[in-house]
Amino acid sequence: MPPRVATQADLDGLTATLTAAFQDDPLWGQWAFPDTRDLAVWWRLYIRSALRYPCFWVRGDCAAVALWIPPDGTELTEEEEERLEPLLDQLVGPRAPEIIKLIERFDESHPRERPHYYLSLLGTHPDHRGRGLGFGLLADNLATMDAEGVPTYLESTNPANTPRYERFGFRQVGEFTTPGGERTVATMWRDVGGHPSEQPMSQGNVEIVRRSTNAYNRRDIDGILENWAQDAVLDWSNSRGFEAGVYRGQGEIRAFMERFLATWDEVRIEFVDGPAEVEDGVLIAENVTHLRGRDGIEVQARSAWLITIRDGEQTSLMLYQTKQEARQAAGLSE
Repeated sequence: MPPRVATQADLDGLTATLTAAFQDDPLWGQWAFPDTRDLAVWWRLYIRSALRYPCFWVRGDCAAVALWIPPDGTELTEEEEERLEPLLDQLVGPRAPEIIKLIERFDESHPRERPHYYLSLLGTHPDHRGRGLGFGLLADNLATMDAEGVPTYLESTNPANTPRYERFGFRQVGEFTTPGGERTVATMWRDVGGHPSEQPMSQGNVEIVRRSTNAYNRRDIDGILENWAQDAVLDWSNSRGFEAGVYRGQGEIRAFMERFLATWDEVRIEFVDGPAEVEDGVLIAENVTHLRGRDGIEVQARSAWLITIRDGEQTSLMLYQTKQEARQAAGLSE
């Protein structure tokens, strides 16, 4: 589903997604607003204000959202800024002054030399993580802004995300901390047409994919699922043939695989390119599946998988027709 511009009707969905996405963020969730009810009130103020602009993008039913402020725009109106201190007094009481100081540091670090789009918030609802939706949305947005010839800027409040942004062509240009130095925020700039970088990863996750595929070729379903998470998702909705759909949890995935293997006398998967870990825990594997039916008819199907692995467990596999489609979903360009 292509991205669309959010409207006032999306306010509740946007608030729910960004609150859930940031509840474990080192800065906004763990340090500033550990109570998610307070975080929701805080984000709702910024979300409502940003809906003034036609560059608040969502995918699906707010599964992933990207809040951009256009060149010469502001996150809040003057009237809304006047409400910040009373709101913080209400939400966090005696901690309000240090959060005000943090907001001032965000403002002091913001570049003003060149017009740019500002990525204020990017988040994926936890129910939809592992499918490349958030970074796929970011890639779509950046392509639009590149076409306009406008650079982009963001702050990374989670150190784990900084290298991911670098793969989209952002580069760190500075940093600042919370007033007590407990958390660090990286400021990042991207020139028009920024060049993503792909850094070499460890081979551990690649081997997980290879072992699972080898088990498939042996028709060993227990071996296939050995490193799959119990709540893993197999997204086969892009299939042009067998049982297109989305299968959730090992029970549904096992049943799907049993039906698939029972349909064919021989199933053999060969990798054409990959598996390659394109970012931490995200792999792409272009492959050809060789199928032979009981009537002797042989079929070859070429596809690409987008796979996510967390803590040694495969959490999702999404089927695409081409490697380019898988890369786009992962937020990468050729």
